[in-house]
Amino acid sequence: MKRCSDAAGYSGPQEFVEHVLEKELAKLEDAQSDEEIVSKLKGLGYLE
Repeated sequence: MKRCSDAAGYSGPQEFVEHVLEKELAKLEDAQSDEEIVSKLKGLGYLE
């Protein structure tokens, strides 16, 4: 993480992780139900 955050110009790993999480969570914001969230997470490869 340190290497990636440095290469991308972030102030540190924490800022990098926060940005990545915010980006991924934005993909779920329009979900209307828990089932839809699970479906989207499966589609993104986070759940099997």
